[in-house]
Amino acid sequence: MTPRVLIVDDDPAIRLVTKRMLKNLKCEVLEAKDGLEGERVALEHNPDLILLDIMMPMQDGYETCTHLRQRGFQGRILLFSALVRENERGRAAAAGASGYLQKPITREELSQMLGLPLEG
Repeated sequence: MTPRVLIVDDDPAIRLVTKRMLKNLKCEVLEAKDGLEGERVALEHNPDLILLDIMMPMQDGYETCTHLRQRGFQGRILLFSALVRENERGRAAAAGASGYLQKPITREELSQMLGLPLEG
């Protein structure tokens, strides 16, 4: 089964790099540029994993994660950010996230999160 992953990040460069790594791991990749679009795409396509940026305009990752859980999304949600603050992991858990990662995310981390072997 091909894992379906949704990348929600307002930075197109981050989305592009992450998408390339996921495609290399043979994943189906969906994208959203903000939390509102991310909610819509997640509920419509039910991805196996959501990589959700924390700091975005209009609706941050915490709020998006909370809304998805309230609306019944059961898949894994990993919040990620370039900033690492002491309380981030606790806030991520309180919002219903499955975990928290620091940017930049590596291909090895993605492979491990998805339980997929690294190739090449």
